[in-house]
Amino acid sequence: MKSKIFGASLVAAILIAGCGNDNDEFDKGNPNNYPIINNSSPNGQPSNPSAPVVTLDTGILATTRASAATAFAPGATVSDADTAALNGGTLTIRAGIGSGQGFSLNGPANPSIGTVTGNGTGTLTVALNGNATPAAIQQYLRGVTFASDGTSAFGPTPVTVSLSDGTGLNSQNVFRIVNVGGVAARSITVGQGGVTTIQQAVDQIAATNGAQGSSIVIPAGTYNESVNIVNDPDLSGLQLVGPNAGNSAGVSPANRAAEAVFNRLDVASPNVALRGVTISQGVDAGINEAAGVYLRSGASNFTASEDRFVRTGAPGNFRGIINAVGTTNGNLMVQSSLFQGFATGIYLQGSSTATPYTGGRITGNSFIGNTVGISGDNVQDLQITGNGFRNQTTEQIGLLNPGNTVVASGNSFDNSASLTVYTAGAGDVGNLDARNNFFNSATGPASAGNNPRVNTNGAGTYNIQTTPFLTSSPFAF
Repeated sequence: MKSKIFGASLVAAILIAGCGNDNDEFDKGNPNNYPIINNSSPNGQPSNPSAPVVTLDTGILATTRASAATAFAPGATVSDADTAALNGGTLTIRAGIGSGQGFSLNGPANPSIGTVTGNGTGTLTVALNGNATPAAIQQYLRGVTFASDGTSAFGPTPVTVSLSDGTGLNSQNVFRIVNVGGVAARSITVGQGGVTTIQQAVDQIAATNGAQGSSIVIPAGTYNESVNIVNDPDLSGLQLVGPNAGNSAGVSPANRAAEAVFNRLDVASPNVALRGVTISQGVDAGINEAAGVYLRSGASNFTASEDRFVRTGAPGNFRGIINAVGTTNGNLMVQSSLFQGFATGIYLQGSSTATPYTGGRITGNSFIGNTVGISGDNVQDLQITGNGFRNQTTEQIGLLNPGNTVVASGNSFDNSASLTVYTAGAGDVGNLDARNNFFNSATGPASAGNNPRVNTNGAGTYNIQTTPFLTSSPFAF
């Protein structure tokens, strides 16, 4: 755990643990603390009229391990307002985060749009040529199939698509979730069959052999419980599905039904997904464990989608999502969710630059009225894209020793706080690709002060890019 003391002139010193702040600064009466709304940009994508736009099918694609290949996005669309052919660009399709985890992607044979590499692997790449019109790319993308082998991970995994147009403009990464189930996967609805709590449903699935990839349906209501998903093979790939699965709570919010609300989720199994619920307040389970979602060792490939993380009490030490420092629980994916009123919305902790937290995808979320929006200590392969930040009191994003694969792009920042990159020592390097963000001004990030710009702090060196930047917000505040 790292800490810094700032501003001797402050009335009270601010203690920042790994770029997160534990003091009570959230102005709960501020009328500006309302969800960010975006009614014009699909999938939270920046409204750059020259960039290509990709959309994928909604909903989760269900499959079983070692089943036949299936098209993962037969309704995909591709458009580009000002480019007839994306010659020199690249289409990239990637299954999972990291190695590919036993997944394979295959595109249509002999496409006219360019040179394909990676057929049959977890990453499919097309170097586009002069025939690569948006319509032709769309046709190819709709024909790409997904399959898993007998070694693939159970549970939800993203298939991510990105597209560049050959002129340096890129689409936002978009993805569809594929859920890989076991032979005895179950679906249990809380409130039916004698199951009265979420924890009872979890325990029943844990007692079933071959139940990987099971789901628990949580109807609307308030559940005064802290749910514990232990490290059990049959809980791998478990989905907790609330009434608002598929209804965004992020920068493109949907009309949501009545919520399913509970206090905390403690996870020690891999590939668990939380969808369409509200985590209220969080629970303080000990030092550095005060959180709405706490990810223990083994909780790799965790997904939170269309969720609300809301704290109305003092922020204290509470985080919306936090991982146990130094554990093998990378490859987090958080999309279309709301984080409000926490000391830190999302806090990712690697133990050192040699053992970083690796593989995070945070996209399309709203961060409102937290002390810090997102914190990352010793992180690699982290993408923070298409999020909206409003009324953070100390930092919008705080990064300690970010590696050279950390990207914060397509986000919108207000003037309440800055982005800060720290280095712990003279030998450390802070890398951040912060291009294509809106910094609350048509002229880009501020050159001084806190509102908003990229600050640097520490004795190391920095490699930070902020140009080009968006000249208007991609989201309607």
